[in-house]
Amino acid sequence: MWAGPSLSRNFKFIDRTFNLDIKLANKLLDFFLSKDEPFTTHFEVIPDHFPAELKMRIQQFPPTSLQLEIGIQTLKKDIAKNIRRNLNIPKIKENLAFLEKETNAHIHLDLIIGLPGESCESFGENLDYLCSLSNSEIQVGVLKKLSGTTLNRHDEIYGMVYSDIPPYDILANDLIPFSQMQIMKRFSRFWDLVYNSGNFNNTFQLLVHQKSVYETFYDFSNWLYGQTYSTWQISLDRLAKFLFDYMSAVQGHQKEKVAELLVNDILKVGGRSLPPFLRIYSENTTSSNKQNIGSKNKRQQKRVVSE
Repeated sequence: MWAGPSLSRNFKFIDRTFNLDIKLANKLLDFFLSKDEPFTTHFEVIPDHFPAELKMRIQQFPPTSLQLEIGIQTLKKDIAKNIRRNLNIPKIKENLAFLEKETNAHIHLDLIIGLPGESCESFGENLDYLCSLSNSEIQVGVLKKLSGTTLNRHDEIYGMVYSDIPPYDILANDLIPFSQMQIMKRFSRFWDLVYNSGNFNNTFQLLVHQKSVYETFYDFSNWLYGQTYSTWQISLDRLAKFLFDYMSAVQGHQKEKVAELLVNDILKVGGRSLPPFLRIYSENTTSSNKQNIGSKNKRQQKRVVSE
């Protein structure tokens, strides 16, 4: 019997190119598929290498048991060439569609800020495009200079400056000065709180409706930092109020519409109560927030967006 994620054992593999060696990948997947007890296993994979035998195995995993971290990094061919990565956009699109529509895998996509030769605008185009392809988590990471990598060959050419304190985050390059890099780090943190958390899925759709996701969230991120002067210790209720204020006062959306989306997002997952400012709007919300979304773990469950 499937006991749920709380009783499962967790396995995380740190090989960043797990699906490059298909023979080994298939053996490992077969090992986990042979187990009856609940488990969660996490693999890091490259996005354009999912042959048929690998897809067949991934389709067999039950909900909550398989997590795939997909290293997109960039969707620009010239930038990918700088970091010695192949970039097959049609294959990436095909594989993301397969994983999201035909499997139970929980998907986590990685994009990087600060890659050699990539500006904030270029990164923003990557984010917009990736959001058009996927509803999965998108981890916005800041480039780090890991020991043993070949990134140092770019240091002089692209003006790459890194912190000398672990985890050795990039501080600036020739296209992103230090002050702008700090703004992007805040962007990354707020993106995780609002988008990746899954706490505001439907509200987020209105926030960026028919607009550039990057440009819209960039403006919101700067506004939010102006209200908080912090990226930490922001409660869910407080964040909900910031979203309500920004979307109604700055973007001009009707308060009732924003409130309805927030109420449904907040009540979607059990155990949360409405903040006081939303209670006057709660009577008009639909019952969709009480639906049984299925046996997903908490973060996966939150990623569901209402139709």
